[in-house]
Amino acid sequence: MRDIKLSPRYLLAFLGVILVCGAIAFAWQRQAKMTAIVEADARRQVELAALEEARAAIPQKRCPIMNRKIYPDLSVEFRGRKVYFCCDSCPEQFLSDPVSFLAKLEPAEGATGDQSTQ
Repeated sequence: MRDIKLSPRYLLAFLGVILVCGAIAFAWQRQAKMTAIVEADARRQVELAALEEARAAIPQKRCPIMNRKIYPDLSVEFRGRKVYFCCDSCPEQFLSDPVSFLAKLEPAEGATGDQSTQ
């Protein structure tokens, strides 16, 4: 079998091709990651818009426990009325003394109702 001798010029050209291919592969991977991040951000924006739309449809705007924005999927039915909350721990606190927390909600909702009738 014959020994093959490569000239330095061919060897450098070969290494250059390998480096360029590696750079292209790296660029493709980076582009794929960036695309995934952009797509995830777009999905999150759609979810936030849907959440805000659901919040707008509910007359209660604030949590009776923490006085923060509510989440439409966190609610408890009490005396035929749905009460909405801001986090998972609030329904338990509400159920410990629902009458006092409902009293906190009533004046705020009555004030907005009075303004809309005038």
